[in-house]
Amino acid sequence: MAAPGNGLGPTAIEKGKGGWADWLAPTLILVTPFVNFLTFHNYGLFRPESLLGVAIPVGLGMSASLLMTLWPQIRLPFLPWVVLLRPLVIASAMVILVDFQTGLKTALIGWMSGIFSDGEQYGAITILTFGIVFLLFAAISYALKRNAGIVFTTVFAVILAAIIILPRNIEAQRMIRESDIALPAPATKRSDLPPVVHIILDEQIGLEGIPDDLPGGAALQTDLRDFYIDKGFRVYGAAFSHYHNTADSIANLLNATVRHRRLQFVTPSVFGYTVTENAWLDRLSAQGYRIHVYQTDYLDFCGGKGHRIAKCTTVPATGIAVLEDLEIAASEKAALLISKFSNHSSFRGFGMWLSSYLSGFRSGVEAPSMAEPDRHQQVSLGAAWAKIAAERLIDEFGKVEPGTAYFAHLLLPHRGFILDENCRMKPDLESWYNLPSLGLKSGQRLDEASRQARYIEYFKQVRCAHRVIGQVLEALSRSGVLDEAITIIHGDHGSRIAGLLPLQSHASSLTRTNLTDSSSTLFAIRSPDIPAGYDSSVRSVQALFAELVYGRPIDDERAVVFLTPREDGPDAPFDEIPFPGFE
Repeated sequence: MAAPGNGLGPTAIEKGKGGWADWLAPTLILVTPFVNFLTFHNYGLFRPESLLGVAIPVGLGMSASLLMTLWPQIRLPFLPWVVLLRPLVIASAMVILVDFQTGLKTALIGWMSGIFSDGEQYGAITILTFGIVFLLFAAISYALKRNAGIVFTTVFAVILAAIIILPRNIEAQRMIRESDIALPAPATKRSDLPPVVHIILDEQIGLEGIPDDLPGGAALQTDLRDFYIDKGFRVYGAAFSHYHNTADSIANLLNATVRHRRLQFVTPSVFGYTVTENAWLDRLSAQGYRIHVYQTDYLDFCGGKGHRIAKCTTVPATGIAVLEDLEIAASEKAALLISKFSNHSSFRGFGMWLSSYLSGFRSGVEAPSMAEPDRHQQVSLGAAWAKIAAERLIDEFGKVEPGTAYFAHLLLPHRGFILDENCRMKPDLESWYNLPSLGLKSGQRLDEASRQARYIEYFKQVRCAHRVIGQVLEALSRSGVLDEAITIIHGDHGSRIAGLLPLQSHASSLTRTNLTDSSSTLFAIRSPDIPAGYDSSVRSVQALFAELVYGRPIDDERAVVFLTPREDGPDAPFDEIPFPGFE
């Protein structure tokens, strides 16, 4: 019975049941996903920042345990019966665990979608899934009565021990992975073939697209133009991409085509996409090249068919292990770890969406303006991993031989903007900027002050990216193959530091600046057969690659930008808008 008077309080019957197990069960349940997150990313469990991070779920679990011990049952004013608190606490903890276990959550939601909606109404199905998980574990806990604490404590103590003690497959961890692939006999090295170096710089804006009205923009534009021309490249300063999404842009470019539907030539993978059709690597393979690929786990080029990869190096797009060597306070690292961990939560995403919706509703406009920079804890760490991949690539370029082709997709100068112009991680975390998560239906705008703040930090990372390119060219020169090599360097789309992105929902509001920020991108090529110089013609990187590499025109030469559909997914048709060129 509840305490007389207010209907809330300890009872003589229930008080003390479960004992130590009631104290441990919620804590172990809540700690398990965070410890699993750290071990998955191969992050030290006993580092100071890890222990500080663990303190948060421990504190939440102990608080729930204290509540459960002091008030084992409650009487709510709108219910005629007494509610036992233990089943509610344990069920709530299990919902939180499922929310942070991305693989398990995805599987459950997928299963529920197949039963109820064939994949439609994802948000409603997610809420329904969490509701069923809550009811299921509340029922189990209620059935176990005072043994519930003992059962859940034992189960999760074993799970935690297994996570910490048992060895894990390195392929499952977010670490750099290198695979030397045994090739069939036909893939022998051809000494008569010139080396090929193909580097994609993700989110690298084109020279004409660099906003020269912002501090540092004009100087960067001049420096990059001089850099490429001095190095013997033909650089296309007014190049752009038809697509502002990485998978669409790169896959169409590699296959020398322009498709008018989303996600052609790719299939979904665990962390992103696999490029299943890759005519460029097929072509190199057929010519007898030994191909070395440097990629992220977001976009897999090694898993396709039709070509033979001699070596595949994969780096994480979002791994956290790079934080270990960052010289900042443990409390700051702990905040970063917790933030990265919270990105897995659907509840967090729903809270951000609700906040955005309510903000727009209160202001009477379609959606809010992003006036403040994102919290630095939310910044992507892909650029730091790209730096590590680039260092390995440069080491390998010190011994380049004819008959070898190198294909690299680097998340530079891709957000977050965490590196300075010398490619060092900036110790001042307040200077770390991300791009806001502009949802397909959110209509959010990035205001001009926030755009300028991000561009200033982006310019530093662009200089870092070209410091890397300079080191690549120096390594090729030391190998004695620079002059005979075919070297291709380009972006996949613009910086995307745009007030509005090119989405169908934004079609009537897009400006020249929006389209330039999203679509202007770099294209530069160095070859014995192509004279160095500067070309200001407005052409897509897809068309330039088809003409200069494949030696044929592309199937759609029009200067248009495709707008990402409202109902996004494979085969969704694009709308299009003319690319306005540059002022």
